[in-house]
Amino acid sequence: MDPLGQKLPSEKRKKEIIEAALEIIDEEGFSALTIRKIARRNKITEAAIYRHFQSKKDIIDHLCSILFIDNPVISSIQKRTGNPFELLEEAMERQLAWIETNPRFTAILFQEELFLEYPDIREKFNFYRSHKEKTIEQLIISAQKEGLISTNADPRIFALLYMGSIRISVLRWRSEGFSYPLQGEGKKLTRELFKILR
Repeated sequence: MDPLGQKLPSEKRKKEIIEAALEIIDEEGFSALTIRKIARRNKITEAAIYRHFQSKKDIIDHLCSILFIDNPVISSIQKRTGNPFELLEEAMERQLAWIETNPRFTAILFQEELFLEYPDIREKFNFYRSHKEKTIEQLIISAQKEGLISTNADPRIFALLYMGSIRISVLRWRSEGFSYPLQGEGKKLTRELFKILR
């Protein structure tokens, strides 16, 4: 048993550590995150944290992996066929629904300080962002070949607009204190974006 808290199953303890780290980043910024603060929030010793994570960077890397791996944009449209408008709309709705359910993760998306301190995490972020853009781009190209959407639309530019509109929407939602339903914005965005494809 930890001297400051109860002994928990390993996965549950890891989840608590991750949640505490995310809360600190969200409330105070990345620069405020320390192992000591995480330990205090969870009423455990710093040694208890090191039993689950090697370092603060390891915790950050785990947070970023949750953000990237649980990404509904890719899972919604990869290896699927059908109406590209429906697939893209579903992808955006699922992305925004996940973010709306996990609003604290928006703190990671806009922490440039984090990326400056950990360049390899920046590389991971850029890799997943690029992968999402290419997935959307390929969907548009395939749909153009099938004659489902206009060949006048530039797939690369559309993918950038699509991804950028999600980012800007989330940033505005965060800056306004999560005060309105984010998914409603997604429907408006896709409606406007699809005008480019038609």
